[in-house]
Amino acid sequence: MYRQKAYYKDGYIFRAPSKRINKKYDVFSEDDKYITSFGARKNTGEPYEQYEDLVSDFYSDYNHFDPKRRKLYRTRHKKDNINDPISAGYFAWHYLW
Repeated sequence: MYRQKAYYKDGYIFRAPSKRINKKYDVFSEDDKYITSFGARKNTGEPYEQYEDLVSDFYSDYNHFDPKRRKLYRTRHKKDNINDPISAGYFAWHYLW
């Protein structure tokens, strides 16, 4: 078993690594109720790269800072629930990409 680290940001509790398979973070409300999990990890457990991890430095080794890749991601995911603050798409859009 692994130990999760908790990060507090914008009224949410982010826990890393996620207890869900192939996810980076679990998100909880201030009263510790589970909201969602977001951020992809490969089947090997290694995280995929992201533009910039704004939650913590836990996955900062996987930041690529490539504006072209960020634009491609955002074009591909613009129809996700990026304005719904309880969706995984919202958290990935605002905190990783």
